[in-house]
Amino acid sequence: YIRRSDQTYVILSIGDYVYNLDFDEICKAHVESQADVTIVYKDMTGADEKELSRFTLIDLDENSRVTDIEVKPYYPKTAYAGVDLYVMEKALLESIIDECSARGDHDFVRDSLAKKIEGLNIYGYKIEGFCDKIDSLKAYYRTNMEFLKQDVRNEIFHSERPVYTKTKDQSPTKYGEEASVKNCFISDGCMIDGRVENSVLSRGVKVAKGAVVRNCIIMQDSVIE
Repeated sequence: YIRRSDQTYVILSIGDYVYNLDFDEICKAHVESQADVTIVYKDMTGADEKELSRFTLIDLDENSRVTDIEVKPYYPKTAYAGVDLYVMEKALLESIIDECSARGDHDFVRDSLAKKIEGLNIYGYKIEGFCDKIDSLKAYYRTNMEFLKQDVRNEIFHSERPVYTKTKDQSPTKYGEEASVKNCFISDGCMIDGRVENSVLSRGVKVAKGAVVRNCIIMQDSVIE
């Protein structure tokens, strides 16, 4: 697939991050810096060591050139957390894949980038705003709760870079006479007769009269008695 592509540049991205970025701006910066590889990162100064250890951390010189790469270090030496988003020319990616295959290597960062810091011009591209990594049940819950905040929703869901999904419309959610709902995301097809606060409800959820759902993520077609 890569060899057949006639594109000049490649963006590699792992699908466990939540952000809304303009890839055109990142690619433009990559070309202007004459980098071989651009690593997108977020400055997480102030985060504790346990939080930083979830990420691939990079160190930079005064020109934003990457001088060190550590993958999930136990004792972090920097707060520049890579978001597993990389830009490079397609030809370079092909060369890296071929070399790793020939040597029995398999990890793109550990086996390739980290070992080629001196030989490649690897630069960092700093992003601002909301960005979170979903790599555990705790992180999944935390990220969902963040979306109950208006400023986070405004940043991720806006008209300039809309987010698309498969449409599976059901009937609108029905709220009973004694239903009480506060600060929630509720999908269609639900039936709410109880109280729901600070929660995310998937499609088809039923909350019975007298039931209380608070600070929860409820999966599709669940029934709360």
